[in-house]
This record gives sequence, structure tokens and C-alpha cells, in this order.
Amino acid sequence: MKQIETLSLKKTKGGHRVYLNNKTLEKIGFKAGVGFEEIHEENCVRIIVSPDSERKVLNCGRGPLMDLRNKKLGQTLPDCDRVSVDYKEGEITLRVYHHEERVRQREKSLISKVKKRVPLRMGELFAGIGLLSKQLHMGLLAAGLSTTMAFGNELERLPADVNVNSNPIWQETAPDAVFVNDDIMTMDKRLVPELDCLVIGYPCTPFSRQQGANRKRDLEHDAGALFIPTLDIINRANPALVILENSDNILNSTTLSLMDRVMSATGYYRTETVVNGHEHGDFERRKRLCLVWVSKGLQGLDMSKLVPTCPKKRRVQDIVEPMPLDDKAWRDMTHIAKKNSEHGHNHKMCVAEMHDNTMPTIPATYAKCKADTPLIAHPEDQSLHRLLTVSEHANVRRMEGAYKQAVVSIGDGSHHLTTRTNATGAHMMLGNSVAPQPWAAVGRHIGKWLTGEERVEAVNEGQVSVKTLLEDNGQIAMAF
Repeated sequence: MKQIETLSLKKTKGGHRVYLNNKTLEKIGFKAGVGFEEIHEENCVRIIVSPDSERKVLNCGRGPLMDLRNKKLGQTLPDCDRVSVDYKEGEITLRVYHHEERVRQREKSLISKVKKRVPLRMGELFAGIGLLSKQLHMGLLAAGLSTTMAFGNELERLPADVNVNSNPIWQETAPDAVFVNDDIMTMDKRLVPELDCLVIGYPCTPFSRQQGANRKRDLEHDAGALFIPTLDIINRANPALVILENSDNILNSTTLSLMDRVMSATGYYRTETVVNGHEHGDFERRKRLCLVWVSKGLQGLDMSKLVPTCPKKRRVQDIVEPMPLDDKAWRDMTHIAKKNSEHGHNHKMCVAEMHDNTMPTIPATYAKCKADTPLIAHPEDQSLHRLLTVSEHANVRRMEGAYKQAVVSIGDGSHHLTTRTNATGAHMMLGNSVAPQPWAAVGRHIGKWLTGEERVEAVNEGQVSVKTLLEDNGQIAMAF
């Protein structure tokens, strides 16, 4: 057998130092008084028995001791606090501790790609139709960074098909890209490739404000154990950036507490903000948590500094489409209108006027036609209203072309995987997506940090001194 142990590599005035005093030394030929020699190779130090060497194994009274201390040790095994020591007959091998090497590799990969403007490898979990990743992709692109999809996972077949076959971000992918339409609990985790950035649209039902007091929440919910395979996939993909989208209610959950502890232990720090669709020019307020775990060596990202963007806001008239005045979609919504006069609750009938630039959140259950969701009024008959069509809902999500048409085809029954109309399913896919503009802003904010533009702007605005910026250039990987 061989034995591997993890030891501290300490910095001293005389160089880096590590003590070997394992009883195994005697078993493999390194007894007290035996000469030995260090052989330095790339990221590796081999120690072999050398009878003629002046360096000897010491006898410390409790067994053999090897005190390795020199400057060359730190040069061969740089930037690490721990080493893996491999004992086998006649030879000892020191390497950078495997975890620290993985941290170094993911950070080095990201730095190199940003510097050379090579596309970042992106993956997505709980992907749905992929609107979250698409918006992040667009934001990064606006900051001068491109991405290429390398991995995706989605349980449901229809949204997976829409995403991988119609979402523009999946049309040009990494050579080893894989999209897995399977249960994250049981999927083959060996399919997960290395990534620079992993986007997680973690299921929000366990943390939703719509969960009644008597319903199971957090870890007790049916989805409560999903964080376990999620952490496994993060470990396998080893991304430098992990972006999590969820309800802000997750902030006080046991789920996030457990995930955060594991992420911290594996070399990430956390930064977050809560995004609001209205502040970024979208129809829906749709307040959501944006949490980013960043590899510990890439200091400086602060999501709380995300600046709301207020582009020209669209109005309802910009997203509605022609509807015949005698279409069956126009219905008497008296049962919902009654909510306005009922006391003891805040549920109301919500009519989106043509000049409005905001509307209530359109949920996954929108097709059920209930209070608190937007309705369109009949232009002539005040007693009639209708839901947004699937196409109009897609317009709210800023979907276009084949991407939009794929969802619309599910609604009208012309999709190749359907045999009937399924507006309920189409609305569910769209309702499970995000208000698009905030996430494009998130991507741009992260991209500006990666390229150093954020620090340059801070200097121009007098928030950061030039001296601080220059110091950061030597510490923060993104400032080249």
C-alpha cells in the first residue's frame, strides 16, 4: 500500500518548511541516519534514499524526522499552504495539496481567458428554457466577454428541448458540450465537464412566499435535498464563478446555510444583491436574489454595487398582439372582479392598461386565470378580459425569433414533441423564467469587474485612488 497525508507548508525566513515525522518513514527505508536527496520537478518534489548525501534523516527520540526547509521548496510548490505527501518504498513525493491545485487551476483558467478574450465556458443547472443564462451571456458580452455553453441540465423534456435546440446561446457550443435532460439526483455526474462559470436557477418553491404556513418548507420540502447533487456538480465542474438565482427568502434558510458552509470550505467567498425588474426597465417587479460565489483568489467582486439600469421602458401596447374582438379568449372575469370588493385579503383583479409600463408578476400558474395577475381589457366591452397569450408572455421575456416560436409552438400544439395545444405548459415555462433586464445587468457588472473596467470607472468618479487601482492590479486577477 501507499500512504498519503496532508501537511502544512510554512513560510520561514530560511524558505518554505515542512516536517516529515511519520512512522511510515522507517517502513519505506528512511530510517534515522539514512542520507536522502531532493529532486525538484514541475509542481513536484521527489525525495529518494541517497547514502552519500550529507543530508540525513534525524533521530528526534520518538522516531525518524526529516526537516525540509529551503527557498527552492517554495519555488517548486508555489502559493500553497498545504502539501500532499505520498509515501512508498524508497521514495517520498510532495505535491501541491490537490484542493489548492484545483483552486489555482480554476482561477488561472479564468484569468487567462479574460486576458486573451477567449470565450468563458458556461454551464447551467435547473436550466428550464435557459433565459437566465441567455441574459447573463448578453450582459457579459456587453462588457466585452463572450461565453460558450459547455453544460446544461434540466429535468423536464419540453423546456430542455426549447433551450438546447432554440436558445441562441446553445447554437455554438464548446466541442465537449453536453446537455443532460435527466434528474439531477440520478444523472451520470461523470458527464459534467470543467467550467469557468456555473449558473444555477435553483428551485424556489421551498422558499416561495406563496408557500402556506402548513406546507413543507426548506429542507422539509420535496425539493429540499437538491442542494446535495448541486454541490457535487459544482465540485466536479470546479468553476471560478457560481451564480445562484432564487427567491430572496432563501437567505435565511438552512439550505443556503449548508451550501454556503461547503462553498466556503472549498475556497469560495460570497457576494449578493437583490434585483428588481422595475429598476432595470422590466414590466415585472419580480424581486429575486442574485448570489455569486467567487473563487477566493479573485477578490473584489461586490454585487451590492450593481447599479440599476433604467433604459426606455416598454409599454403594454408594445407587447400585446392583435386579437379578434370575438375571439374565445375574451371572457367574463366577474369571479375575479369580485375580489376587489371583498375584505380581509389583498387579492385584486389587475388590468394592464395599454399605456402601463409595469404589471404584476406573471407566475408559472398564469394559465389558471386568477387574481393578482395581469389581464388585458376588451377594447369595446368592459365586461370582457383575457390573459396574455403565450406569444405576448414571450414578448414580456424579450424572446425573439426561433427561440420565441419554440415556446409558442408548445402553446398552439405545433411543437414536434406535442400532440395537442398546451398553453398551460408554455406559460409555466415562461413564468418559471426571470425578468430579463436585471440579469443582463448582472452579467455586465460581473464582466466589468473581470475586465477591470469597474475599477477604472471608480477612479474616474473619485471613489478609488489611482494608487489603490495599481495595487489591485497585482492582486486581483482581472486587472491586467
